[in-house]
Amino acid sequence: MSSEAVSSLTVLLGCIKTQKDCPQAQKQALVALAHLCMENGEACERLEDKGGLMSILHLAVFTKHLEVQQAALYTLSCAAQINRACQSKLCIPQVFAFLQSKLSDQHSLPEVKRTAAFLANCLASNNREGQRLARERQCMVTMIQLFLSSLPLTYATNPTGQSQLDGPQDQAFELWTAVTNGLAACVNNPQNEENQYLCSGTFAPVVKLLTDGCISQAVRPICYYLGMVISNNKRTQKRWMLAGGLQALMAVLQRMVEQAQDDPTSMPLAVQVAVTLDSCVADNALGLQLIHQLKAVPLMVQLLSLNLQDSQLQLQVLLTILHLTEMNKDIQHQLVSAGGLSVVLHSMARNQSAEYNKAATYLLKTCVHLGQQIHKFAIG
Repeated sequence: MSSEAVSSLTVLLGCIKTQKDCPQAQKQALVALAHLCMENGEACERLEDKGGLMSILHLAVFTKHLEVQQAALYTLSCAAQINRACQSKLCIPQVFAFLQSKLSDQHSLPEVKRTAAFLANCLASNNREGQRLARERQCMVTMIQLFLSSLPLTYATNPTGQSQLDGPQDQAFELWTAVTNGLAACVNNPQNEENQYLCSGTFAPVVKLLTDGCISQAVRPICYYLGMVISNNKRTQKRWMLAGGLQALMAVLQRMVEQAQDDPTSMPLAVQVAVTLDSCVADNALGLQLIHQLKAVPLMVQLLSLNLQDSQLQLQVLLTILHLTEMNKDIQHQLVSAGGLSVVLHSMARNQSAEYNKAATYLLKTCVHLGQQIHKFAIG
């Protein structure tokens, strides 16, 4: 760490400790310190060595100035996100109890709640101890309540699901997104089956949101959340299916594919929905049968046939189709019957990457014999 950075760190900490009667100066020093930590990982280590981390935590808990509290929470989040030692130092019951109190306080500003959710996210990410404390200290329960109470159900949408967010709605949506990401960190990476099942209680409202035609901005965080909650968990997969989740995602995929034909910017969202559908039924025989009945793969073939300029998006669609067909012979038959092999061949001409061609070749080899059988049956 350069002497200039060390000097900056010392000055900023001094400002935070001495400018108690000037909240604006404290806020500016905290934001500058957060940026320093993000740019220089060693700054986080020095921050902890100098006792600065605990000083900022003390400030976050006891300051009467909400703008200072938000800045302090943000600085702690940055330190925990960048530095494992800082994350461990902050991963204590008292911190999670404080976060829960901020998240549940009806008088807390949305900005403070959003930053508290961000800190919970940073403490639970890749940290089983943080996940446990988030559950045991009721942080997760409170975030689930916020997730449900701030679901973007009432935002006006046009027939295509597009919407402009502004004012209070924008703040509510930002809070909902932060809470959604916080919950996702609590359930996966590492996978936490107990926390996953706790979050599966949100499925019915999420299905309603998707079915009623939610704003497009909400689809991406929902897909990410569902992927984290359902991944590799038979119980949550079953709960999602019983709630009508696969049908709801199929309706969204249908809408996204239709939009993508005229608007290429809809393609990444359509691909993410397809990938989420796959994770919802991975290694689940009942789920795969439902995917077959809903004719999901022919719709994905339709998506693959579009002129996907992004080769990575094209690869994601292909791998999703490959995974689903590998797990279920009926889906494989459906792929062939829908003309999927021809679409895959044409896509190979557009995508020259070795990884794509390897996956496409494997899919073709898997299905070519079945395709010959169908052809013989058709002409016989």
